[in-house]
Amino acid sequence: MVPETKPPKHPVPAQPVHQSECMPSGLFETMRISRGRIPLLDRHLKRLCGGWIALGFSPLPPKDELRAAAVQRVSESNIEEGVLRLIATGGEGKSAAWEFRVQEGIAYTSEHYSQGVGAALVPAQRDESSKLCRYKTLDYFGDYLARRQARERGVFEGLLQNSRGFLAEGSVSNLFVVKNGCVKTPPLEDGALPGIARSLVVEKIVEWGWDYAKESLLLSDVLDADEAFLTNAVMGVMPLVQLEGQRIGNGAPGVKTKEQMECYSSLLF
Repeated sequence: MVPETKPPKHPVPAQPVHQSECMPSGLFETMRISRGRIPLLDRHLKRLCGGWIALGFSPLPPKDELRAAAVQRVSESNIEEGVLRLIATGGEGKSAAWEFRVQEGIAYTSEHYSQGVGAALVPAQRDESSKLCRYKTLDYFGDYLARRQARERGVFEGLLQNSRGFLAEGSVSNLFVVKNGCVKTPPLEDGALPGIARSLVVEKIVEWGWDYAKESLLLSDVLDADEAFLTNAVMGVMPLVQLEGQRIGNGAPGVKTKEQMECYSSLLF
């Protein structure tokens, strides 16, 4: 569990999000706080603001204003390692409202990274035909349920298929597999979220000249992989070593996974 956040000494004024406004339309971003900084803040703001415009909501404050408010919120929280969440709500006929929430600590341990984690296929589905797959909307119950179903099966993450039976992503993560040196990830057209960590990993793969493909994946492709890993902005790169109770590769974090883990860590620290 992520420890409860200590209240900041001087709360930052923000436009409040009232309970009655939490259920309509809205987007959110979950960002890693590392050494009192928000290393990927600009990427998160770009994704949120782009989605906000695409969905036709009332204008948000300029990105520079949001950026300054985020930095101030983290600074006054005195949190060195943790999570910052930006929640923005709007909708037809409503003004945009936004707030930042902070939590101290992260939910991932050194054992997760050194030993790897397991996953299971969950009943929930991604509707790859919906453009909402492209955004982190406040309608998050399906992902929460998928995550809970995975935990009830004793594994770290739940993988979701789309309507055609291809794997789209995890409940809170993007999926990568490595086979014969080629790194593969489901394309956005299969229902995958354009994750912040996903995009950083892809950039490094291209920069390093690795074989790479955006390719539709079946459950069998993951089970047959030499190695696999999951990504999201808070946890970074997480080795996936088991799926449906079956070992992936040799059941330990793979070479390319470790290289990506080190690279992502260097961006944070």
